[in-house]
Amino acid sequence: MKTNKILALGFSLVALLFINSCVEDDDFTTPDLTVAPVDVAALGQFTSFSNIVARYDAAVLDGEQIGVFSVENDAPLYTIGYVVSDDGAGNFFEEIIIQNSVDGNDPATDVRRGLKVEINTRDLGGIYNFGRKVYIKLNGLAIGEENGVYTLGRSNGNSLEQISEAEFTKFIVRDPETATITPKLTTIADLGDLDENTFVKLDNTQIIKAQKNLTYAGEATDEFDGFRSILSCDTNATISLQTSTFADFKGAQLPQGKGSVQGVYSRDFGDDFSVLILNGTEDINFTDPNRCDPVVLDCDGPSGGGAAIFSENFSGFGGYAAEGWTMVNVDGGNVDWFISSFSGNFYSRISAFSSNESEAEVWLVTPGIDLDSTTGEEFSFDVEAAFSNGIILSVLVTENFTGDVTTTDWTELDADIQQGPSSGFGGFESKGPINVSCLNGTVNFAFKYSGSDPSATTRYHVDNVVVTGN
Repeated sequence: MKTNKILALGFSLVALLFINSCVEDDDFTTPDLTVAPVDVAALGQFTSFSNIVARYDAAVLDGEQIGVFSVENDAPLYTIGYVVSDDGAGNFFEEIIIQNSVDGNDPATDVRRGLKVEINTRDLGGIYNFGRKVYIKLNGLAIGEENGVYTLGRSNGNSLEQISEAEFTKFIVRDPETATITPKLTTIADLGDLDENTFVKLDNTQIIKAQKNLTYAGEATDEFDGFRSILSCDTNATISLQTSTFADFKGAQLPQGKGSVQGVYSRDFGDDFSVLILNGTEDINFTDPNRCDPVVLDCDGPSGGGAAIFSENFSGFGGYAAEGWTMVNVDGGNVDWFISSFSGNFYSRISAFSSNESEAEVWLVTPGIDLDSTTGEEFSFDVEAAFSNGIILSVLVTENFTGDVTTTDWTELDADIQQGPSSGFGGFESKGPINVSCLNGTVNFAFKYSGSDPSATTRYHVDNVVVTGN
């Protein structure tokens, strides 16, 4: 008897589901995707990004790591921002970046301030699309510093955690407006802390020559993120282009020409250097084929097959001055080349990491090498790049060394310095042999390090510097 009742109940449920599903096609309606107007007056009080950061600064002075916006006994407190990130191409993940103005070039607005908001959900671009105006309820959130940039999230003790998927829409309210964002037109040299988490644009730039044939982040040395150096054709300053190895375009080849690039100015994951992050490949417009690559030495005569006329492996090295080398930091800082070793192998080493030097142009020049009595000369060396945030080593040569690197006429060599991994060591690579047979007289080769802490701090090891001739 019980079985019959159960069967009857089951049939009734199936019939009910069938009846409810059998509706006419014209009864279906398209979901309403419009965004309702926000009753701004009903939200509460508003505060600026600067005041939000001030809350964090006050907390730090009190020995805390985050500044918390409490819920109890606090009137509703909001801030207004515009989304300048887009996770559609996978280069941003579980976060949105907001800035406080739509026009980065309007002197009446303080666009030099932005915030990262960490949210534990994907596909945020479908909700908070690029340019979307948003109201963020601060009550219950906290402001801290994550990876070197100001970040909003939930408090967890004395640290930040992501806003949960179940509640993020309660904290971040969409406005119907999707604004046109005008990036701040600036230069690499002028970018600073106040530009972090904002949308900027750089003109007359290109990928450095040594990397222009690479992908965005598809090389074997790319771990989590790929870093490529963007060069200013006006000042030779560089900044790292950061691309996630999960981005849809990670395997695409970098553009070959020069032009403009726009993106979010930020810091790398370890807060070691500044980076530019694209929303997608449409943000990079390097269509001008007339690159600004330096003129390099081009000897087309026969070379090779000779014996070493100069060789240095830095083992038993008596010091740069004693061995006839010139080592100088032209900016007067403490970053320098020095002799180091690992597993019994000696080499020259340099890095601007933790130097606090915004400019560290450091030269290492070989002793003079007489090429008058030989022919078919070639130059070679070994180099290792480590903890790389850009290629900042160049190799040059001169036939008229004055003793002062700043007054000497130098010609760059096409040495093809490698990128190296962003963490750890890449191992030594041999460079050359480079044909230098068209040089005459006494020549000096130079290794020029163009560092800047914290944006350009790649560590280099140089070894086995050799010149051969017949």
